[in-house]
Amino acid sequence: MSAAARSASARTLLLLVLSCSFTACIATLSARVDPGAPGTLRLRNESDETVCYVTIAREGDRRARDWLAHDEVVLPGEERDFAIDGANEAVGASEPRDVRVLDCAERELFAGQVVVDAEHGVRVTLSVR
Repeated sequence: MSAAARSASARTLLLLVLSCSFTACIATLSARVDPGAPGTLRLRNESDETVCYVTIAREGDRRARDWLAHDEVVLPGEERDFAIDGANEAVGASEPRDVRVLDCAERELFAGQVVVDAEHGVRVTLSVR
């Protein structure tokens, strides 16, 4: 792994800001670097709740949309990948994204900022417990 890739991975890990509310929440973050691959946010649902809404938006963008299809959920024990392609966005490839994960009653399981370095093929795994 090159020094630049290690630096991108370390930067990714350092720029996570967590805030959990309503339900007990523990979120963990890990990163994998795969140069040439797209950046990916992997949601791993380790909670007992079904995830019904995942919003990912540029930092401060109040028009966040749900990235799950209308009839799609992430059941306990399941994972779902979200491709983060900085090349097609106005935001830079390694800029923070505001991420919210909600259960079907719209209770917040996770809210915070995550950086996925799309230029260096970083896959960030967000585990919600």
